[in-house]
Amino acid sequence: MKSTGKHIRRDKQETLSLQIADHLRGRIASGEYVPGQRLDSVRALAEFYGVCPVTVLKAVEKLVAEELLTRNAKRGFYVSRRVGMRARPLSCCFAFPERMLGKQFTPSENDCLQLEIYRGLLAGCVEHRVDLQFCHFTEEASQAALRLQANRLKAFDFVVFTGQQLSALQALSAEERPTFCIMNTRAYKTRPAKVIPIDYDREEANRMLRDLLDGSGCDSAAVLTSTSRCSEGRVLAFSHAAQELGLESPGSGRILAIPCNTRNLEARLCSFLRKSAGAFLFCDTTDFVLPVYQAAMGLGLKVGRDFQLAGIASGCGVLGGLLPRFTYLHVPFFQLGLQVVELASRLLRDGVEMVTPELLPVTLVRGETVHIPLTNSSLIDTTSKGVC
Repeated sequence: MKSTGKHIRRDKQETLSLQIADHLRGRIASGEYVPGQRLDSVRALAEFYGVCPVTVLKAVEKLVAEELLTRNAKRGFYVSRRVGMRARPLSCCFAFPERMLGKQFTPSENDCLQLEIYRGLLAGCVEHRVDLQFCHFTEEASQAALRLQANRLKAFDFVVFTGQQLSALQALSAEERPTFCIMNTRAYKTRPAKVIPIDYDREEANRMLRDLLDGSGCDSAAVLTSTSRCSEGRVLAFSHAAQELGLESPGSGRILAIPCNTRNLEARLCSFLRKSAGAFLFCDTTDFVLPVYQAAMGLGLKVGRDFQLAGIASGCGVLGGLLPRFTYLHVPFFQLGLQVVELASRLLRDGVEMVTPELLPVTLVRGETVHIPLTNSSLIDTTSKGVC
């Protein structure tokens, strides 16, 4: 490198090291030094700028502090790869295992929760300049197929999974790049340690549901749930809450655990509601809510008067016109999608140290199906009336 001194001025108030740092910053911004490229040696730069090596070292250390450069103890200084990430859109893969999405959309709770996540991811990608691809992967993959799937992920800066799906691929991805998992990942004992969990505050949701039950004035409680959920998660938490409050708790005959799409659902709901008069009824999945209204109408019962009804939902229209009347806890899945992209951008572009992300809060949408005491300040009243 030819020795010159024209890039700095000794008569300026700004120190020589700051002038050199500014000039090097410009050379990086112009592409003269590209991400991953090794900087000229400190001695060579000192000759180029016509200063002593100590002055150059101060300038270079400043750029290291700004994360424009990285230091290799044996080989010198390199332009940070984050420089390129700041200049270009990031690439994100949303990995899902479903082989087929239904041609005709049926608004089940799970479908709507997924749509909220998709909307959040897309909105976050627009805000933070991220290219998003939805990629299908096979759940039951052989070791050879799993390696091929992992190779496909090399094209992306970060990857997003949901729940326990594709857990083996999650583990491989997390070894190579920032890998996020949305939905209840803290509860999964098999979650790979390096996967970054994104979730809402489930304990707070259970506490708020307990407060609803406590303030309802009911002396008994019942649960509607899918067959697979009757002894776990929020159903179990709700049952324990009822017992702690001294209510006739969900137990023999007070938990109806059936698939939401069973053929004789209305008949079974009618039988269940006859035994649940005056009870606080918790819908573990909001797919049951419309059938509950239909069954209640057939029995001449009024929801909110003859029994009380609450649930946990995404708030994205799964109940159509009934949502303004239904009391439910709004799960912030749209915000979870946003959170993933924001964290990835900060991690990759800004070098922010990753810590376990904050759990997002749920909010109560007040309807007409639960008697909520006005003095109960622990419950949050929203005016959204079910509009997310």
